[in-house]
Amino acid sequence: MEETRLRSLVKAVTYRICVTIIAFLIAYWATESVEKSIQVIVMYLAGSMIIYYIHERIYANFIKWGLEDDNNECNERKTQNA
Repeated sequence: MEETRLRSLVKAVTYRICVTIIAFLIAYWATESVEKSIQVIVMYLAGSMIIYYIHERIYANFIKWGLEDDNNECNERKTQNA
């Protein structure tokens, strides 16, 4: 069975909600302040997005491991079927 894009999107969103709630609870436990906990979460979410973007750009531009071109895949299939 193949996973649909919608399922992947829903999993990503629900994961992010769970992680954010847990981070908020930890921040609240540490600060005992809703306002400070919200500030922590805002910084956490902004920082996570920035780090994720940088990580993706590094992989896209410098790390070629795990990439295959379309011609290579076709050639491998032809070799296997021969």
